[in-house]
Amino acid sequence: MTATNRDTYTDPKRILGSRVVEFHDIIGQPTAKREIQQLSEFFKHRDMLGLYGISIPNVLLHGPPGTGKTMLVESLAYELLGDPTSLDIIVYSLNLQDIGTAYINETSNNLSDYIDSICEDLCTRDTLNHAIIFMDEFDSIAGKRGTRHSHTEDDKVVNTLNSYLDGDRYLPNINYIAATNNYNLVDPALKSRFGLHLKFDPFKTTSDKSSVLKSSHTQLERRSDPAYTEYLFNRVSEIGFDTVVTTYLKDLPLSGRDLMSIARHAVEHRITELITTNTQQISVCTDDYKYSAEQFVTQHNKSSKQNRQMGFRK
Repeated sequence: MTATNRDTYTDPKRILGSRVVEFHDIIGQPTAKREIQQLSEFFKHRDMLGLYGISIPNVLLHGPPGTGKTMLVESLAYELLGDPTSLDIIVYSLNLQDIGTAYINETSNNLSDYIDSICEDLCTRDTLNHAIIFMDEFDSIAGKRGTRHSHTEDDKVVNTLNSYLDGDRYLPNINYIAATNNYNLVDPALKSRFGLHLKFDPFKTTSDKSSVLKSSHTQLERRSDPAYTEYLFNRVSEIGFDTVVTTYLKDLPLSGRDLMSIARHAVEHRITELITTNTQQISVCTDDYKYSAEQFVTQHNKSSKQNRQMGFRK
């Protein structure tokens, strides 16, 4: 078996690539998936690109939470760190919310310390030649300068980020991928440092929603105690995911988190029924998903109505 970086670097707090996530695991987002797959090939053949003066762009991922932004980056990391042609690449992960503080200069200093440590890794580890830094929750410290909500520290952080993204302070062997749920809040100067902007949309097609709902059910099964799995989850092939989506969820744009919530409440409903009634139905079934989906739609409509009323009052 060929050795890979995945065998050596396994710190889950900083390194991506140990979790098995492949491109075909990503449901929906065809444009973003195609672009990231192409980016993977660019990284594998970056020496050839360099001969022609072509640089690999930084990438900004944006869209609602639960639409697959982080998962797609994980699939890129898994692809790169398991390929013999890219053994010298490592993918670091940084949640920018974790380095933000209320103290003057600390946020920008924390950011610099983090990136400096990665540069030291590249300089001191003979097996490494290139790094990708994934920055999640990008808007948390990369907000627009000059607004009434910003202050001097915010501006300093944005300037620090600009400097790193420009590559002015270090060799061009670091690429950045950032993800944000709030694209409009990101400073325009920072946006311009990303050559590729990829939008992630909620799931809209029946096929995508059904696939994600079934995948969510499978994830819940894997997390469950094996002693109960064979009872609660042994009839997944009989669950009419398509029927549930078509009947209740067809017209709603949904994120992966929405669909996971529906799956989780379907399982909870079955457990509640087992505890409180004399039901003979032990396994999670279509009726549980119908109940959960109906409750979700009711809550969604209620929230939408409240939001419209709040907008009217304003």
